[in-house]
Amino acid sequence: MKRLLLLLLTGFLFGSASAQVTKLTICKGMSINYFSIITSGNAVAWNWTFPGGTPGSSTQQNPTNITYPTAGTYRTVVVTKFNTGKDTTQYIDVEVIDGDIKSIPIGRDTTVCGSVNLLLDAGNPGATYYWNPGGKGNRTRLITSTGKIGVSVVTYAGQFQCDSQYREITIRQSAPPVVDLGADRFVCNSNPITLDAGPDGATYAWNPGGETSRTIQVASSGIFSVTVTNADGCKTFDQVEVKDSCPMYLWMPDAFSPNSDNLNDVFLWRGNMKFRTYEFAIYNRWGMKLFETNDQLLGWDGQASGKRVQDGVYVYRLSGVDTKGKRHSWKGTFTLTY
Repeated sequence: MKRLLLLLLTGFLFGSASAQVTKLTICKGMSINYFSIITSGNAVAWNWTFPGGTPGSSTQQNPTNITYPTAGTYRTVVVTKFNTGKDTTQYIDVEVIDGDIKSIPIGRDTTVCGSVNLLLDAGNPGATYYWNPGGKGNRTRLITSTGKIGVSVVTYAGQFQCDSQYREITIRQSAPPVVDLGADRFVCNSNPITLDAGPDGATYAWNPGGETSRTIQVASSGIFSVTVTNADGCKTFDQVEVKDSCPMYLWMPDAFSPNSDNLNDVFLWRGNMKFRTYEFAIYNRWGMKLFETNDQLLGWDGQASGKRVQDGVYVYRLSGVDTKGKRHSWKGTFTLTY
């Protein structure tokens, strides 16, 4: 425990009582040794009171180890009596400062992705700060380079140092991973291509699909993206568009036989067309609609209202918008035979 020595001079004053005030600032937890030195007259008794102090009072001439455990402002009073029957009253205003440093919240060792631009805050408002390197400074400091950075946080109560702590961290710099999926790619007839996110990653996250490997196989058109994270947690994002490069075509058969022999039992278009929207319908020769669907994989099985239709010539209509936004429409006839 820190100890403060206070010298209090008390002189004999003739006539009525006189009051003197002394002011003092100390740190919480410090103790005071009070001294009463008589320069004239003959003092015979002392009555000390110590609000906020421990103990709270004393009748000694020089009370010692008066401790102040709680921050605040307290007035110590001493009444000195002399053999003449006179007395003097003096006051010591004691301001107790809570100078305990709670913590230095500048964080832990840090790895920065890309350029360094880190604001450190040493906390403890009202303290004094000594940065290393940098010297005396403010509570916060903007760091723009790598290396070790430390700070001493010191608290004072007047001329007394209450507490001091030092904290140091290391700042590293990590380059984001290099990822280049390249220019737009092309696929045709579902022949897959390989997309490679490069060797810099510790983890990979592809979208769509959710694959976590460095490379993926792509057999269809669309936009594919990947987020690559290195061992330091730095991330890089890239994406590429895969386009369908095959000429689109569609043809319709001119006959089919829905006789359940697993040969040509369904009337449906053939080709490599890919539709965003799709309508397919079958009519009899009088214009009555017998079948319709928006499912590109669903063909007509030769039935209407749950019953087989007769042999004959029928009409189909097919229309839709392809993946490039172009609208198409086809109409024609075909023969149904059992």
